[in-house]
Amino acid sequence: MGWTVAAGDMQSWFYTLVGSTMTLYFDIRNTPVTVSGGLTAGLQIRIPGGFYAAYSAENAVWLYDNAVAASGFIRASPNSPLLVVFRTDLANYTASVAQTWVNGQISFPIRTA
Repeated sequence: MGWTVAAGDMQSWFYTLVGSTMTLYFDIRNTPVTVSGGLTAGLQIRIPGGFYAAYSAENAVWLYDNAVAASGFIRASPNSPLLVVFRTDLANYTASVAQTWVNGQISFPIRTA
């Protein structure tokens, strides 16, 4: 599944670095979700700055899946340049156009490639 995010869909997108810990704040709205190889349970977000997660971390997020509010969480996995957003029930996301939103923050230790 592909998740297409245009610059205008990023209501908030910034991060802070304190030592080797990144805190990413994000509010991604109205993004089209297109099916590519089947729907999946996770939306991927690339960690900014070319960093990788050094250890696991998770945090709760707000999300809308095809305009339906759902609870969720974001996960950083060791040695990955990606964060993944899941619904709490781990169900697959629904294909939609401009009806998928994700809002939250996560702090996690980072490393370079």
